[in-house]
Amino acid sequence: MATPVLPARATLPLVEVRVTELDLACLPEVGAVFDRLLALRPAQVVLDLSDCQHLDPAAIGLLLDVHRRLTRANAALTVRDPNPRVRRILHITRVDQVLPIGSEERSSGPWWPNTAGAAPPSPPGRTAARTAASCPPPPVARPWQFPAAGTGRADRVASMFHAGVMIRFVLNVLWLVFGGGLVLAVGYGIAALICFVLVITIPFGVASLRLAVYSLWPFGRTVVPKPGAGVGSGLANILWVVLAGWWLALSHILAGIALCITIIGIPFGIANFKLVPAAFWPLGREVVDVP
Repeated sequence: MATPVLPARATLPLVEVRVTELDLACLPEVGAVFDRLLALRPAQVVLDLSDCQHLDPAAIGLLLDVHRRLTRANAALTVRDPNPRVRRILHITRVDQVLPIGSEERSSGPWWPNTAGAAPPSPPGRTAARTAASCPPPPVARPWQFPAAGTGRADRVASMFHAGVMIRFVLNVLWLVFGGGLVLAVGYGIAALICFVLVITIPFGVASLRLAVYSLWPFGRTVVPKPGAGVGSGLANILWVVLAGWWLALSHILAGIALCITIIGIPFGIANFKLVPAAFWPLGREVVDVP
């Protein structure tokens, strides 16, 4: 749900939108809020994501659409204070390279986005009167509830999202049945079980289990470095490469090339190529969804 804070008048130098939920379920309502908001032609929109726990691909598509519309109107969209999970999603999807992302300084007064047209906060050392004069607060704001309504743009984003989800689902099912996904998952699962039984190889069992899950349903997911992975993961990966990683990665490369040569097997070849980095260097990584 989104509750924008708007001034009482229609000339808006700055609009703050607080979002607590931003996913496919509430996309039409949030899209309607943004449509009504953009109709007021604000110079800046600050999107507060401090209470938002997750962003799905449909929500990211909506944010990029709002950014595009604001850019055409010579306005700016800034994301403020996302939590670590949301910030990581923005980084994985490269949205942080498109939208400026800032943090709120709660102890130093109102936060100003670092975009054109905004009055920057005064440097430390100035008096309170000087700061107030050089950086006036935005107009007095009040909560403004927009009615929930459908929006054409949001509906198109949702339709594109559904189409992408359906394509990935079909590819994953075909991979599972005809591309060897089930066989790979079972093989990696058995390897994980053996590693768990031997106890000393439990880290390799975790890596094998991760490969089993990833190979079962690869489309729409990717492998990214895991925050906090240290030297131990790197050393274990070196041992993994020597014992199994090199030939597992090589087998996926050869299988991918063979499948791509058949033309009809290109999607399965891509799935094998996606498994190469996970099979070669699995520890210190995790599988995440991608838009």
